[in-house]
Amino acid sequence: ERVSIPFESMKMRGYFFPAMRDKPGPGVIFVIGADTTPEEAYFFGINEARARGISCLVFNGPGQAASLIEDGIPSRPDYEKPIAAGLDYLATRKEVDPKRLGLIGHSMGGYYAARGAAYDDRVKACVIWGACFDVLRDYFDFHPPSKARCMWLVGVKSEAETRERLKSFNLNEAAKKIRCPILILHGEEDEIVSPDAAR
Repeated sequence: ERVSIPFESMKMRGYFFPAMRDKPGPGVIFVIGADTTPEEAYFFGINEARARGISCLVFNGPGQAASLIEDGIPSRPDYEKPIAAGLDYLATRKEVDPKRLGLIGHSMGGYYAARGAAYDDRVKACVIWGACFDVLRDYFDFHPPSKARCMWLVGVKSEAETRERLKSFNLNEAAKKIRCPILILHGEEDEIVSPDAAR
């Protein structure tokens, strides 16, 4: 089902996938990353989650897919705020038990999901599928070919401006606030985001 979730001055467009069950159950936001679309997220486990009784939501937040490409809305460090709007929406669905909400963050979505888990106690479990603790250190500096993408993501034109903007994209304080169970998955030979991010 196509959805449009109000957030500040934008509408986060995406999809809601109800669980294959008759009574309310868990709801999960699949948080996409720097170069994923909500449509691709379907193939990252949404159908499998639905078959196991979990309803799923995926949307274009700031700096993601259509929000960036079509609307020109860049990413932001305080991603707990757009995630909170997504959780608000999930809690309104009759298919979802609002006391059983979780997050799965893929790629840079791992950073975004960790922010959501840190600052919203409605999140009862979080999967970080590709860690990114400090976007400047673990992504921008670790993988130089990604510098142009990072500039685009944060809406600036130079490497120096990007570096300055990315200084706030970290989990230094947020990680200490995560209280829910968290599963971190990361490849030891990842060449794009440093495995140190997961550690």
